Amino acid sequence: MEISLSPTVLTLQEGRRADVQLHGGIGSCTINWDSSDEMVVEFGVPDPHQSTIGVLASGPGSATISAWLGYGPQFQQARCAVRVLPVSIDSIGISPDPVNVSPGENRFISATIVDSEGFELRRSEISWSTSDTAIATIKGLAEHINFAEITGKRMGAATVTASVDGHSVTVPLYVKPSVVYDIWGSSPSDVFAVGSDGTIIHYDGNDWAYMPVESSDLIFGVWGSSGSDVYAVANEGAIYHYDGIGWSAPLGLPPGAGHSY
Repeated sequence: MEISLSPTVLTLQEGRRADVQLHGGIGSCTINWDSSDEMVVEFGVPDPHQSTIGVLASGPGSATISAWLGYGPQFQQARCAVRVLPVSIDSIGISPDPVNVSPGENRFISATIVDSEGFELRRSEISWSTSDTAIATIKGLAEHINFAEITGKRMGAATVTASVDGHSVTVPLYVKPSVVYDIWGSSPSDVFAVGSDGTIIHYDGNDWAYMPVESSDLIFGVWGSSGSDVYAVANEGAIYHYDGIGWSAPLGLPPGAGHSY
């Protein structure tokens, strides 16, 4: 008995799903499935013993879904012609929101694009950018539609923007340490914390803010006698002093002094 797919012709709006079923003398044969263009229609890893497969209209265009079984003289194949119609974007978002990354870290983020009915859409032409490339850079991933890779460069705050088809979204971006090693404060509204990648941050009772310091080393200790007399200690014995205005260049320890502070 010859095999066939039902339906043989399928028209979907992008973002929609449908089932395609194989009919005929299947028996216990292994079923192989294929899409001629996964940018138009795709499916997950199919069960080779199931005669029905769920497909996703992933982008506008035309493609063919094929199912075959058997080899040699027993080979049989059936096809379904698929046409995917474009729809308009209603809104776009970025996940996660906000974006947090550490200096030197690469992280994947994604754009969530939906139409007026809430169906998710895929777009390969998304434009990605950061407001300050000295803090973080970003690039779209051709092999993973709707995804981008962001790289933290140095401590600071910026924004990430994704734009497509006249729609755009901007979310906060924070490049901050993955680990805080020590914390000290002269009062609840004057707190210092130190950590990896030369990080010193200060809390004024309302918000945390990054403090410029000439270091990319791990800073593992902080202590002071007042808010205008604070010391931080980093790897290799470097010592930094804060006078209430700014942090000094690394002072260093006397020879043989070790890492005491």
